[in-house]
Amino acid sequence: MRNILSLLKLIRVQNCLMTAAGVWLGAYLTGHDYSAVVIYIASLIGALVCAAGNIFNDITDIEIDRINHPQRPLPAGEISVPVATTAATLFAFISLTVSIITSGILALAAAISLLLLTLYNLWLKKLPLVGNLTVALLGSFPVALGAFLVAPKSLSIVPGPIVAVGFAFLVHLTREIVKDLADWKGDISASYKTLPSYLNSKSVSLIAAALMILTALLVLITITLEWYSRYFSYAAGFLVLPLLLSLTASLLIKQDIDRYRVTASALKLVMVTGMIAFLVGRH
Repeated sequence: MRNILSLLKLIRVQNCLMTAAGVWLGAYLTGHDYSAVVIYIASLIGALVCAAGNIFNDITDIEIDRINHPQRPLPAGEISVPVATTAATLFAFISLTVSIITSGILALAAAISLLLLTLYNLWLKKLPLVGNLTVALLGSFPVALGAFLVAPKSLSIVPGPIVAVGFAFLVHLTREIVKDLADWKGDISASYKTLPSYLNSKSVSLIAAALMILTALLVLITITLEWYSRYFSYAAGFLVLPLLLSLTASLLIKQDIDRYRVTASALKLVMVTGMIAFLVGRH
């Protein structure tokens, strides 16, 4: 039981569930039939790819996490690297096998995602901004995939699902930059060239704050132009915008590791509330 719980922590179940939900949301926002079996299979594949990527990330970051996150399962010794490696390989294999059996598009999507995750974990996350952009792309990809599987042309229509794709991209990008601020000590020890290694914390905080303001502007434009129903306006106006603005103010007022970690965690809530707003807001 303990090993299972440790594996679930390693997988970051909530992230994988959000990935699966993102695929379904993208299909839903097209306004077409989103009940096709392929959407649910794609959601499962997305969750499996997410699980494999998260585990691989912790394996490659084990030494850094001894400094930044010593409570994580691998540096804490709750689970061994060979077991974690086997689990990551198994999740990747299952996701590829199921996708190949189901659809050529799904197989291509799974292969590209796994390739990007591998490149990120081995190389891209050590580079300034490139790693952040890669994660933001991967974070918004499930919404785009769900929409493409149902109605490919919907991704060229505004509002449609493309607004949700943009929202997901901005929130993930902001969160990754804030996480770099929180993890800068461990990253520097491993010679990772993230943004905080080139700019001071205040400058990077300003970049993150600017991205949150940009995300808030996207939400405000969406509300003002009535791209979605009034329920989107209610959810976004009373949940998403207050969160974004309060996090922006908090980050500008004070810069320290604890504040960065709280902000990174809270940005997950921004993503969840944003998904809810899009869910209830479709006409």
